[in-house]
Amino acid sequence: METNIGSIIFDYCRRNNISIATLAGHLHITPEGVYRQLKKNDIKLSRLITISSALNHNFFEDIYSSVANPGDQPTPQYHTIQQLKHQIALLRRELDWYHKYYGLPKIVTQ
Repeated sequence: METNIGSIIFDYCRRNNISIATLAGHLHITPEGVYRQLKKNDIKLSRLITISSALNHNFFEDIYSSVANPGDQPTPQYHTIQQLKHQIALLRRELDWYHKYYGLPKIVTQ
């Protein structure tokens, strides 16, 4: 069974209400460019790293899960956990911005 990486990324964006235009902005390309890249059968490793970083999501883990357990669908809890991880990352970025903007000392958290 072949894994379609583009579909995994499209599904993630849809589940997390991330528009293709937003992803395109992170990648510094047009939305049409995003569609073109994700509709190909493969994606360069460097591009997948950039997309993972831009969306703060480990697509390599998703790909591994789909290859290691072909036909198995991620559980709803998996998607909830991924959404919560994404929200935590966004909140950490926002908190870092506030610390930087107001000159507050950083609090070390895990």
